[in-house]
Parts: sequence; C-alpha cells; structure tokens
Amino acid sequence: MRVLVLGVAGMLGHKVFRTFTDAGVDTWGTLRQGKQNYKKWPFLQSAKVVGDVDVTTSQLQTILNEIKPQFVINCVGLTIRKENSSDERANIKLNALLPHEIEFWCRNNNAKLLHYSTDHVFNGQKGDYTEESPKDAADVYGQSKSLGEVNHSEFALTLRSSIIGRELDRKTELLEWFLAHRGKSAKGYTRSIYSGVTTNYLAELSLRIVKEQPKLSGLLQPTSVPISKFELLKKINATFRLGIELQADDKVVVNNTLLANKFNAVTGWTVPAWDQLVDDLARDSVFYDGEKK
Repeated sequence: MRVLVLGVAGMLGHKVFRTFTDAGVDTWGTLRQGKQNYKKWPFLQSAKVVGDVDVTTSQLQTILNEIKPQFVINCVGLTIRKENSSDERANIKLNALLPHEIEFWCRNNNAKLLHYSTDHVFNGQKGDYTEESPKDAADVYGQSKSLGEVNHSEFALTLRSSIIGRELDRKTELLEWFLAHRGKSAKGYTRSIYSGVTTNYLAELSLRIVKEQPKLSGLLQPTSVPISKFELLKKINATFRLGIELQADDKVVVNNTLLANKFNAVTGWTVPAWDQLVDDLARDSVFYDGEKK
C-alpha cells in the first residue's frame, strides 16, 4: 500500500509520516518549504519527501498523479495560532476547499482521503457535541474547517478531534508553550474543558484505520475522557518532571467536548486514559530533545 501524507513538517503530519514509515508502509510526503530548511531532521531528507509544494496549485495534482497513492492523508491546514490565521482567502483555500479537491481526485482514482477536523467547528458554549450537532463556529477558522469536513463520500473519512503534541519548528501550540516554562510558573484554565487526543495517538489510530478498517468513511469523533486544561497541564507537569508552578485560572470558560459514542461503536475501539496518553508523549520526547533521527 502506498500512502501520501500532505504537510509532513506539521505538528500532526510529521508524527503520521514517522508512524507509517516506521511501520513499513510505503509512505510519501510533501513539504510547503524546501527540504534544506529541515536539515536537522534527517527523516525529512528522504527521497520520498517532496519539498516546495503549494498544495493549493496544480502541483498537487501532478504529485498525486505521479505517486498514485491508495491513501491521501491530509495534515495541511491553518490553525488559530498561525501567523495568517485570520486570512480569509488562505483559510478557505486550505481548510475548506483543499479536502474536497483531494476527495475528488480520490473518487476518480479509486483512492481514499483521510482528513482531520477540529472541535472548533463549535463555539464551545454547550459541550458534549456529536457528529450530528449543528456547527456554530463564528470565526473564520472554525467556519472554514466546518466547510472542509468531507462526510458524505465513501472515498473519504474525516476524523474530528483536537490535538496536543510536539512540534518540529514554530512551537506555537499548547505543549511546546508549556514545556518552555520548565522551572517557571504558568497558568492553567480550570473551566476550559478538553476532550482531544495526542498527536501520537492520532497517528497510531490513522495507521490502524488504514491497515484494519480502510473502508471506514464519513465523519467520526475519536475523543478522550473530558479534562480541564488545568488538570491536563498538571499531568504533563508531573510526567515530564517540569517543575512548573502551575496556577489555577477560572477566567476562561469554554466547553468544546466531543462525544465519541459513534466512533466507539463503529470501530470497537476507545481512546486510552489521559495517564497513558501523556506517558506516551513523554517517552517519545527523546526524539525531540535528544538525538534526532
């Protein structure tokens, strides 16, 4: 089986690429920047990684036609913390249109799209959202991700969740922000409720789907037991031995929790407890903090 991962330098993309490659899958990848920008990461120098790729142009079609993957895993997208996150045109191109364009290629080439969405398609006022809950995001990011969910095609599976994990560069997301506070103090939101997963888990889940349940399609929510951001950071602080003085903050109130009932029933799988998820993150961190491979 041949797999093409789009966005292999991203927070999720590099984990997916590494996980599939380590499992012996014929795995290819694309980078938005040139490979010379990632010399400290030898796995991105592979001949199967194509650099300087703008997936919003005809370049993508050319690469798809040349590689001919059976699975296209889309890890490209803007997030709310990237520098151009409020750029409406960029959000529409990457988050809304691109997944449907990939699905169109898959439909015409007997391939499958695996796409990732987010809990930010909801405004976070209610929580306990299902796959059928009305999407009510008010910001351009949430609305664009909502439009990008491909949930009515046998040639696509969209996994809606939220992720926490290590990054190769930029380091703008929650975990890297928290790790940078080692030995210092930081705040954790006690009323911000989270049901996401780690990038490690989502990458392993993606591999398992491709290998064991490749015919899955539609929209599924692989999510964890809800936890406050404060309690999550508390676990990370202890497991990573960061020595951070964590202060409780109740000023931010948001509940983006997703229910995994349908995912559990359809796959027969459940997301591990947070203790295991955080332990896995900590064990894998030698890759980022120690010798690169």
